[in-house]
Amino acid sequence: MVSLFNPHTTQNTLTALFKPEGAPEWWLTCVYAPQLDHEKVEFLEELVEIRDLHVGPWAVVGDFNLLAAASEKSNDAVNRRMIARFRSSLNRLELKELYLSGRRFTWSNERENATKEKIDHVFNTNAWEDLHPFRFEAFWPRAEGFMDTVSMAWNSVPSVGNPFVVLDNKLRATAKKLQGWSDRWIGNVKLQIAMAMELIYRLDSASDHRLLTVAAFLLRKTLKRKLLGLCSLERGIARQRSRILHLREGDASTEFFYRHVRQRQRKNMITSLKKDEQLITGHDQIAEEVDDYYGQLLGTTKERGAALRLEDLGLPRHDLSHLELPFTEEELEKVVKLLPPDKAPGPDGFTNRLYACCWSIIKLDLLRALDAFYRGDTRGACRQ
Repeated sequence: MVSLFNPHTTQNTLTALFKPEGAPEWWLTCVYAPQLDHEKVEFLEELVEIRDLHVGPWAVVGDFNLLAAASEKSNDAVNRRMIARFRSSLNRLELKELYLSGRRFTWSNERENATKEKIDHVFNTNAWEDLHPFRFEAFWPRAEGFMDTVSMAWNSVPSVGNPFVVLDNKLRATAKKLQGWSDRWIGNVKLQIAMAMELIYRLDSASDHRLLTVAAFLLRKTLKRKLLGLCSLERGIARQRSRILHLREGDASTEFFYRHVRQRQRKNMITSLKKDEQLITGHDQIAEEVDDYYGQLLGTTKERGAALRLEDLGLPRHDLSHLELPFTEEELEKVVKLLPPDKAPGPDGFTNRLYACCWSIIKLDLLRALDAFYRGDTRGACRQ
């Protein structure tokens, strides 16, 4: 459930505060930009004023009537000065564009030799992007182009400098490339399933009254094969997000996994608290009350007046020098292959499946970071 607060308008925009249930709030501005160049300049200044009045995560969507690059028009008749002004405004507002999946242009003049443009855009700030973190999907390694995408992204960052910073930058670059690759070549699985089923239905209906052409028959056969793969992907995605990992793929229906996802979301979310007969429902207010409660419950640490001297207990001694040897590639590979594939060792969204599948690509940079850790050089290891 999403609540809408403080909606207000200007000549070309509508802005409101979105408060999703159990999630941080963010600002949304919907735009319909003017046609004339001098009005477009005023519109861009209007966006700057809107941003100055709204602090926090922000997304801007709609018909901008502006090109962000010359490639967003089907011919060379572009206003490069206006493009430069638009790009300058985007940089000033610290906005980045979300990738448009499946389309190159969003507008056409509908003539025989049509002029096409991409004038509809979705922009967001880094803070808004942080609210929608990267998620590594379990089915990606089985998709065509996965290994090439990882290799290209990983090797796009030079392995020079602080090994922890290098590793962090490589993971960030890989996440960005994989997300774009997934949006471009895999897209919305549910939408593709619906489209495939609709086409199959129409072809089946046509076959009730006449013989299908060879091309139509082959298309129907291909669609059915693709549909089976898409349904398998959908079930795998639902299984991963439900976190029911003890069932083999195919042991339960997709709806079973979705029910578990919804149940887990309800269990993991505190929607209200009661304190002194007062009901508290706001996300920030609940967090503040929880902090205060456990602060009073646990108290603060005090200095200890005594300590144990383990040397005086007469415990047996063992030679553990082998535990202090440098990490080896064979040792690290063995550990990586034994890790549960769909568990994430950190908050970056990558599961252990990436490290196991792409070991040949990432191993050298991982070893460099572990070697620095072994030598006690942890500068950059706690980078945000």
